Amino acid sequence: MLTDLSANGSTLSELERGDIREFPLGEKKIVVIDGQVPASATENFHRNCVSLSFKRAPRDLEGNGYPVFCLDFDKYSFCSFTVVGRTCGMLVRNLLSCPDAVATGVTALITFPGEKDIVLTEILRRSAADVTVYYHINREWTHRWGGETLFYEDGDTRLAVLPKPGRILLVEGAPDHLYTAPRQGCPEPKLMLAITYDLQKRPRS
Repeated sequence: MLTDLSANGSTLSELERGDIREFPLGEKKIVVIDGQVPASATENFHRNCVSLSFKRAPRDLEGNGYPVFCLDFDKYSFCSFTVVGRTCGMLVRNLLSCPDAVATGVTALITFPGEKDIVLTEILRRSAADVTVYYHINREWTHRWGGETLFYEDGDTRLAVLPKPGRILLVEGAPDHLYTAPRQGCPEPKLMLAITYDLQKRPRS
């Protein structure tokens, strides 16, 4: 598991290195991280999320009329007082050597089997985030249910990542990528959390 040592003046961390894989994508990279959130925390967070009410977004960012269902969290409380929030923040600070990284938004997305896929590229570009961390909320998943996040480069698919329970994706910039819905026959909706970060302190407006 991850131990944050920044409070002691160190930028080092204890990481299960075998659970962290980096994939170059243009000048940026995608980091796939497994095993950093305890199974009990994954279970508890899933239980809490499915008990909450997701809202239908007032407008579709792609302009095609399809609804997006989401749930916004208070970024300070979430990143300060939840295991998932603290772990994601520590990963960003340690893996990217950015001790001043600050969360700018925390949103959960829910997608039901057979629904429309969501193009996340434009959403990230509008957020102007330096880094986005995706956390897969579901407590169980199989490849037969689909739901991959697809990353593209030069008009071709470069990386497909399954929503493995507790899996974290660290995404630099706003690469071209697609959040796909579960396949028909999947017994539950797909749940994913997105946390956006600025990597350096910025003056308040």
